[in-house]
Amino acid sequence: MSREECVSTTSKTLYVYPKRCFCIEQEWSPGFFEDYVVTETSELWEDQVLDIRGQIIVPSGHSLTLYKCDLVFGTQGGITVHDGGELIVFATKMSSHRDQSCHGPGAMWQGIEVWGKFGMPENGQGRVVFTDSDNIIENAHIGVLLGKRNEDYVCNPDMDPMFVPFNTESSCGIIKASGVTFNNNGTDIKFVRTVNNEQYINPSDVANCTFTCTTLLDPGYLSTYTDSYGPSTSYSGNPLMANPRNPWAAGSNLEQRSPQAIWMQNQRLMVTMNKNTFENKQMCIESYDSRFAVTGSTFDNAFWGIRIFNTINTVNNSHRIEEENYFSNIPGQPGVHGAYIYIRGGILDRIRDNYFGTPGTIQDETNYGIFTLGASRFIIQENDFMRLNTGIRVSSSGPQTSDIRAGESEAHDDWRGNYFTQCDKNIFTTSDNSGLRLKCNNCYNITGSMYTVNFRNSGTLGDQGFYPGGTPQQTWGAGNEFFDGVNPMNPSVESRYLYTSTNNTYNYVHHNDVRTTPTLHPDSDIITMQPLGFDKDENTIACPVVSDPWIIPFTNDDPDTELPPVEDIIPIRHDILDLIENLEYDLEQAGNNKDNGITYELLSDIEQGMPNGQLKNKLVASSPLSDTVIIALLIDYPLSHGNFKNVMEMNLPVSKNVEPYFYARSETLPEGISRQLLALQAYNPNTLTETAIQRQINYWSR
Repeated sequence: MSREECVSTTSKTLYVYPKRCFCIEQEWSPGFFEDYVVTETSELWEDQVLDIRGQIIVPSGHSLTLYKCDLVFGTQGGITVHDGGELIVFATKMSSHRDQSCHGPGAMWQGIEVWGKFGMPENGQGRVVFTDSDNIIENAHIGVLLGKRNEDYVCNPDMDPMFVPFNTESSCGIIKASGVTFNNNGTDIKFVRTVNNEQYINPSDVANCTFTCTTLLDPGYLSTYTDSYGPSTSYSGNPLMANPRNPWAAGSNLEQRSPQAIWMQNQRLMVTMNKNTFENKQMCIESYDSRFAVTGSTFDNAFWGIRIFNTINTVNNSHRIEEENYFSNIPGQPGVHGAYIYIRGGILDRIRDNYFGTPGTIQDETNYGIFTLGASRFIIQENDFMRLNTGIRVSSSGPQTSDIRAGESEAHDDWRGNYFTQCDKNIFTTSDNSGLRLKCNNCYNITGSMYTVNFRNSGTLGDQGFYPGGTPQQTWGAGNEFFDGVNPMNPSVESRYLYTSTNNTYNYVHHNDVRTTPTLHPDSDIITMQPLGFDKDENTIACPVVSDPWIIPFTNDDPDTELPPVEDIIPIRHDILDLIENLEYDLEQAGNNKDNGITYELLSDIEQGMPNGQLKNKLVASSPLSDTVIIALLIDYPLSHGNFKNVMEMNLPVSKNVEPYFYARSETLPEGISRQLLALQAYNPNTLTETAIQRQINYWSR
């Protein structure tokens, strides 16, 4: 508007979502212009070639069988199966309308929508069954939606967020898919979250299917498009995260490809997802607070292979990813954040017998093989990692026992261990991982630009291996092996590098073989190495651990029975509990006897410079010493090297609080004394300090 040189501009964006397609009715012949409702109890369509503008509706108590049909749908077209209804599909292709002239270049149909209701028996849920034959679903926004779109959202986006943009009261539909090709769909299969976020024990089965994508027809899936979908659909139902123009579509991306193949929330899949193929997806499987197993599948060319989010750590959200899954080309671009498997939160996950990367993988185009964040009590065993930037990253697994180690295998001999071949970093640990065990892994490092370090720690990592005293045992050693591709029995120093950041030291107990003896990276802080005194035996003898986290079966004779809490399913070792109780008593007594009750007197003696020999005798007589006194001794250093050695022999190992001061002081000592004291920090056979007792408690508590 303009008047007397005053200008005001107002702009608004209007989204138009037409109730009816403006194409002429004749273009839908033969076929259906309006909705079609199945009226027969069991209706069969055989060899039908149809154009469908509206919805095919299968009411409760009815079934529709599609046998060798070719169905094409307009933008409003789809199939809706009500709860209690059934759709059976055999050798049928379902796609978008071939004539794009009236739809524009990006015509995609709605897909199959299967309704259910939480709490209903299986025969009361809607279901779609694909038989093991040539079925194809392509060019749909959602290939199969196990749930119901909330169409009222378009006109009322401010409604109850529990129902935005899907009606959670109609979730729990069932899919039985075998031999289906899902091609160029926005999302191939979506399990809508349940009402009140209760987990649904779902009998759905997805096996031998192919999930592929080249380029989606709708340009809204391209993030640089002027009117792209985005940023994404929100699993929590937050309307601010839903797409304003198509609230049921998933988010856009730079590749204009499927945001995810399978998406689920609050589902417990009772049948393993087996032998599926995923190609060219942003994410292959994305899940929230769900439980499932994946075996024998292939994941290729995606930013994320399997991406798991858990808001609570419970057995009901555990996963099995095992039995020869193959992951390659993830993320497939340099500098892109992604992972073959990502798990946030969770407990008792098992990742076994999988292959991450190939001999042709370009390391600069990879990120993480496995990345766990806040997950605990997991087992990662018997996998192969090849040419990755980082094989495994673990962050915040906490004090509970988690394992990256050798174990039983279904793909090769037991106790072979995880293999890391030409990875830049084999295992990277950050934050608190005080209960994490790295045992009997194999690191093949041809030194050069493709390799930096075997284990890199930038947080709290628990001791690797264990030396409790007495006659050393084969299983006490960490048992990890390092190779340089040249001499298997005498690998180079560089191929055996470990790194830990400042003030994040730990003890590493190892066998005497060169291949099992790590060395410190030049930039690393101190890791205290403790040899056992003998070479490593074969893995079947050296690698078994005291106990495993209990592996929970993924079949359930009574699916209505809830799984028990973790505390009720992990075996109880009463002999170990008795041992821990005795050690805790010893720990209490050691704490009561510190400094012989004269802490302040000892501090004064150190500060005032009591004669050297007299101070040494008094400190020895008052041992075990408290952290406060030891720190003062390390800082002021009033003793001769020999007298200092005599005192510390009575007080090693020291606690984590004292370690930084001890390591700093050890660098100023004569080499012989320093070497002797560092060995006692790992294991001291002559005395039991609080730290030594606590280490034993920590070990047996695992």
